[in-house]
Amino acid sequence: MSSSPSPRDVSPSVPNSPQQQAREDVFTHFETAEPLGPNERELVCPICLDLLSHPVVHPECRSTFCLGCVARLESCPHCRAKISPGAKGLPEAPNVVRNLVNRVRMRCLDCGAVCLREQCHQHYREVCPIVCPNACSQKITRATSANHVHVACTKAVSRCAAWDVGCSFTSLREALPEHEADCQLLKLRPALKVLVPSGTVFPYAGDTNSFVPPGFLPCDGRHLSRDEYSSLFQALGYRYGRVSIPRSSLATNTTVITNPSSSLPQSSSSSSSPSSSSSSSSSPSSLPTPSVSPPPIMISASAPSSAPSSSSSSSSSSSHHDDFCLPDYRGRFMRGVSGSSCLDPDADARTAMHSGGNTGNSVGSIQRDSVKSHAHILPCAALATLQDAHMGFQVSSNGAKVGLVVGTSEYGAAETRPQNVYVNYIIRI
Repeated sequence: MSSSPSPRDVSPSVPNSPQQQAREDVFTHFETAEPLGPNERELVCPICLDLLSHPVVHPECRSTFCLGCVARLESCPHCRAKISPGAKGLPEAPNVVRNLVNRVRMRCLDCGAVCLREQCHQHYREVCPIVCPNACSQKITRATSANHVHVACTKAVSRCAAWDVGCSFTSLREALPEHEADCQLLKLRPALKVLVPSGTVFPYAGDTNSFVPPGFLPCDGRHLSRDEYSSLFQALGYRYGRVSIPRSSLATNTTVITNPSSSLPQSSSSSSSPSSSSSSSSSPSSLPTPSVSPPPIMISASAPSSAPSSSSSSSSSSSHHDDFCLPDYRGRFMRGVSGSSCLDPDADARTAMHSGGNTGNSVGSIQRDSVKSHAHILPCAALATLQDAHMGFQVSSNGAKVGLVVGTSEYGAAETRPQNVYVNYIIRI
């Protein structure tokens, strides 16, 4: 009996978190290792005809069902008694039932290994071997795939470690050592990072739509990966905003090893992978193009001071990760932080540039355009009749004109501003 997708995996009536749904999807990679015995057949859900998942018991007929299956029904298929929406109120099956289900022996459809059902998740993540998406011939697991692709894979496309100070060399990681041994920018990188540290902003008179100086990015509010731009993130943090991005799973782009005891086979396109590291180093600006569709190539930016941190690796199982935002200086004047100077009376009312950014008397906060609060009073001592009120005079009860409130037609521009000239602001990465 195979564990093919069943109604419990797609039940719209039972709200499951992404983590719970991922755990359920693991069982689509397993089947029972041997036929179920007479007693074990009681562990099969009569609705989906698969092993029970989150088993619940109907109080009338004492039948046991998967929670996801019975939650989609309005009445019990055995006794026809009504079932509340979402199967609310149905008690969980006794522990002995859940324990028996967990002790069923399962066979992995990907590698053929046999394990207990309660060990399926661990086997799928940490034991079952898969092919690297870059076809580098190394055995990896889903748990180690992210670290392998970004750190150890020799077939991954990577940039020179001096990419953040202007080196544009890009090649397979196995060809990088030869280039980096002679890269002058890499040798100067420590001095350049001290003289112009990450996060330094310059006005740039050129057009950033057509060219941005190497090692810089335009200050346009874009969001960046905190892992790829780790130095810039250390300087900026989330002061200018935070964006939550769904984390794509590398496991969806991997090929499974059918025989884990043998050496790792290449994918169907591995024979047409880039020819050699020497051809890559001789032509750094263009990589060799395979004649057939290549496996997914993961681009990784290496840095001499750090590989991806352990914290980022440990969070790879999370469904989301947070990018940080660059400052957006387009169309804005810059103003020094008021701090303790009290030169900005409205400092506490400043708002965030992007969601999650700094507010108040902090770097990165913004203010909308405004004019200082004031009034215009034109006194008039002459007496007048009440008819003068129609001419714009403010008239008191005794007929005296106490103020002139004559309006004027609108004039001026759409904003209050000094003389100015456009520049583009760029930031050191």
